[in-house]
Amino acid sequence: MRTPKTKPRAAAGGGVTFPELLRSPYSVWLLPLATAALGVALWAAWPPERLMESFKEEGLVETSTAVLFFVLALAVWFTATHERIGVRWALSVMFAAGGARELDLHRAFTDGNSVLKVSFYLRDAPMQQKLTAFFVLLAIALAAGLLIARYARPFVRGLRRREPLAITVLCFFVTMLVSKVFDRSINVLAEDFGVHVTLSAKALVSVLEESLELCLTLLTVIGLAQHRRRAAAV
Repeated sequence: MRTPKTKPRAAAGGGVTFPELLRSPYSVWLLPLATAALGVALWAAWPPERLMESFKEEGLVETSTAVLFFVLALAVWFTATHERIGVRWALSVMFAAGGARELDLHRAFTDGNSVLKVSFYLRDAPMQQKLTAFFVLLAIALAAGLLIARYARPFVRGLRRREPLAITVLCFFVTMLVSKVFDRSINVLAEDFGVHVTLSAKALVSVLEESLELCLTLLTVIGLAQHRRRAAAV
C-alpha cells in the first residue's frame, strides 16, 4: 500500500524560510517591514538616550552596516564566479562605496568637505585630494554604468514577469530611498522649516534610518543568492 504524498510543512510558527525568500517574488518585502517594526518596538521599549547611543552616526549599527558592505565587496569575487570579471569588479566597487558612504569617508580626509559636491573641486583643496576623489568617483560611475548597461533591460523584464530577483532589486532601492528620507528629514525640518523635534522623535528617526540601512545588506545577500540560484538553473 502506497503512502500518500504530503506537501512540505511550513516552517514552525508560520514563518518565512530563507529558501522561500529566494523563490517567492514578494516575501522579500517582509524583511524591511519587519526591520521597521522591530525598530519601532525598540523605540517604544528603550529610553531615547540609549537608542541614540546605539544608532547614532558611527555607532554600533552603522559600523556593522559598513563592515557588512565591505565583506560583500570581497565575497562577491567568490560567490558570483558565474559572472564576468567586469561585473564582479563593478559589484565589488559599488558594495565598497556603500560601506565607505556609511563611514562618511567622502568627507573624512578633506576637513569635512564632501567630495560628492562640486564646490569641493572649486575650492582651494590640495590637488592630490581632488585627483584622488575624482578617480574614485570615476571608478564608481563606471561601475554603476556597467551594471546599468548589463542589467537594466533584464531588470525591467524581470519586473514584468514578477521574477524574485527583480523584485528584490526593486525592494533594495525602495528601502534605500526610504532610509535616505529618514536621514535628511530632521535636518530639512530644522533648516528649511525651523521645526525642531524632540529627542524621542530624533531617536525614532535614527533607529528607522540605521536599521533600514542595515537591512540593505541583508537584501543584497538575498539578491546574490537568487542570482546564483538562477544561474545554476540555466
